[in-house]
Amino acid sequence: MLDFVKSVLRRNTNATIWSVQGFIAAMRSEEGMRQWSIVAAIATVVAVLVDLSGCRDRVLVEHCFDGAGEYRDRNGC
Repeated sequence: MLDFVKSVLRRNTNATIWSVQGFIAAMRSEEGMRQWSIVAAIATVVAVLVDLSGCRDRVLVEHCFDGAGEYRDRNGC
């Protein structure tokens, strides 16, 4: 049982390290990734600071984090 837990922790640690390395590589080499990250960060700050309803707050943030940038819910929230 202890070996199983160790192997799961090792796999998760390696996956986390590789994901962070991939994100760093993308930020260094992809201009679109840097632009998307800046816009998403700004939209998140605006959504938190501006007094919007929870629905509009969610739509603003989800719009930036959704790859297609489409609203899935046309009837409000």
